[in-house]
Amino acid sequence: MIVVASFLFVNSPDGYGNHKNKKMNCLRMKITYIVALLFLTGQSVFSQQPVKTASPQKTLEIPDSETIPTLTFEGQDLMELQTDSIAGDYNGDGKTELMWLETPQVDGPEMDCVGDCTSYIRFSDPKIPSIEVKNCINGDLKNEGDLNYNRTDEVGLLPGLFTSCWNDYHVWTLIKGEWVLALKPFPTHCNQWEKGIKPVEIDPKHKGFVIINFSTNDGTDILTESTSVKVLR
Repeated sequence: MIVVASFLFVNSPDGYGNHKNKKMNCLRMKITYIVALLFLTGQSVFSQQPVKTASPQKTLEIPDSETIPTLTFEGQDLMELQTDSIAGDYNGDGKTELMWLETPQVDGPEMDCVGDCTSYIRFSDPKIPSIEVKNCINGDLKNEGDLNYNRTDEVGLLPGLFTSCWNDYHVWTLIKGEWVLALKPFPTHCNQWEKGIKPVEIDPKHKGFVIINFSTNDGTDILTESTSVKVLR
């Protein structure tokens, strides 16, 4: 652009090559240079593409351990529950609860309890009352299922004490917010449990009845017998 403008001024009628007009020609050259420079600068500015700015990177926010909510089960922290908790619907509300056996403190060398030898069957739903079991330092806790067709799972327990291998098996059912015996307690021996014989089964031939497997001693040996009995509640 500068070269073209200079050529036009040199060949203008004013005689750009005349020595008398050197001052004027110099001025014209300066003006021509400035105009051309402005033109070129402006053209380059407007022809530039808009600069793309990098979008901000998203960072993953990891919450502190103190802000992470604790998983709960029916209002109670899962971490507080016993590792041997047993699931079931023990109050008939259609939701799953957990139960576990809370045992007393035992003085091993003395073979005695620190306090009463009483255990408690606890539940994750605080609305379900605990079951108190006396003369019990441990036990085999079971969910026996719905034996009486009242839409609740019954609770079975073989209490354990210090030395005896004979213990009665207990089964409870929750009725109107209270635990009552669903069956009369019946005797069982270690031999029966070591063989894996279930203490209670639903009688498929008689609704409202269950088959109980219990232990007897005929004077020479310990046997396991079975009979069908009616559920009390």
